Amino acid sequence: MAKSSLTKKIEKALFTWYPAHFAGRRVDKFRPGFGATEVPVENGTTQSGIIDYARVQECFVSEGVVGKCKLAHYRENEPTEIKELVKQFAREENCPKNTEDYRFRQETCNQKRCRYYTLKKQSEIDTLIICIEIKITLSDFQSQHGHNFVGNANYYAMPAALYPQVEDKVPPGIGVLLYYDTEAFHGLRKKKESDFRKLSVEQQKWLICSIAKRNNKALHQLLRQAKADAAQQSSVW
Repeated sequence: MAKSSLTKKIEKALFTWYPAHFAGRRVDKFRPGFGATEVPVENGTTQSGIIDYARVQECFVSEGVVGKCKLAHYRENEPTEIKELVKQFAREENCPKNTEDYRFRQETCNQKRCRYYTLKKQSEIDTLIICIEIKITLSDFQSQHGHNFVGNANYYAMPAALYPQVEDKVPPGIGVLLYYDTEAFHGLRKKKESDFRKLSVEQQKWLICSIAKRNNKALHQLLRQAKADAAQQSSVW
C-alpha cells in the first residue's frame, strides 16, 4: 500500500527532529545517531511486524556530580618538569593521595578546602532505541497492525487533529508526538512522554542491526537518485 503524503511528511519530520530527552533519558546531541523507516521487529524477517520509524541514539545514565582535581587539566604526555611541578602543587596542598603516581590527578577528590578541588559532572553512556508508529486516521489507529513498541522509548506520531479522538486509547507507558503543519509552526511536538523500557543486550543488538540495514538501504537509494539526477542534468547541458 502506497504511503500518503501526510505519512511522508511525518517521516521527514522524524528524520530532522532531535529533542533533548527520550523516556526521561538525556540524549547525546553531539552524536545524533541514525534512523530508518519500515524497520523489521526481527532482524531479517517481517513476520513479527514492521516499525514505521526507529532510531538508535546514545544517552546519558547515572548522571551525577563528583569532586575532582583541577590538576587533571595536565595530560599524561606533559614534559617531566611539568609533571614534577604538578606533584609539587599537590604536596603544597597536603594532598592525601599518592602524588608520586601521576595518575592521582584523575582520582575523585573530597578535599573541599584544597584550592585545586572542583565539582565535575559525571555520567555513563548507554544505547537508546526509539520506536515510533505513525497513525494518521482513527481507523489507522484502531487497526490491529502497526503497534510495534519494542524499543527503550516508544511513541505514536500523529496529526495534532487526531489526538483528541484517541487520547483515552493510548496504552500506558506509550508516548505521543503531534505533527503540526500550519503557517505558525511546521513539525513535531511531544505531547506525552514515553516510559523507559529496559532491553537486554541481545534485544538491543538485533534491533540495532535491523535499523542499520534499513538505514543503509535508504542511503543507497538516495545515492542512486543523486546519480540519476546528475546524469539527467549533464544530458541537458
